[in-house]
Amino acid sequence: MAVREGTVYYYSPAARGLYAFPLAVLSDNRPPYQRAANIYLVAPTPANVEVEELLDFSFNPYNSLDRYLYAADPLQLRIIRINLTNGARQVVANGPKLFDFPSSLGFLPSMGSISELVVVSNQQERTPLTNDAVSQTTFNLPFIVSKILIRP
Repeated sequence: MAVREGTVYYYSPAARGLYAFPLAVLSDNRPPYQRAANIYLVAPTPANVEVEELLDFSFNPYNSLDRYLYAADPLQLRIIRINLTNGARQVVANGPKLFDFPSSLGFLPSMGSISELVVVSNQQERTPLTNDAVSQTTFNLPFIVSKILIRP
């Protein structure tokens, strides 16, 4: 989940998309089933994508002009950003070497207009601890932390 300006954003693979609701509904004393009316779709999973799971996402806390929500898209081996106004998605960076099941991301404090986004790939798809489809662990060592430069 991520919160910006009083709105909570969360991803649901089962409901196929990024959703949002006003933070205030969590304390408005209505029953949960009534609060559900305030949930709305921000960005649907693209129709050509059969299975999607965004494991982590973040706003850029160091650049208030950057209005995108950045997300780790592990099944596609990439990092995307989502325009919250129209739901459009844009690939920021991709590739199997740098993004081997990216799972966590975060922005580093920036000096100037270029921001640094760091991404960790945990390769959880390569171990039977988290993937029933494999019988043995086959990590590609070393684990890589990637840095992406985000330009305004």
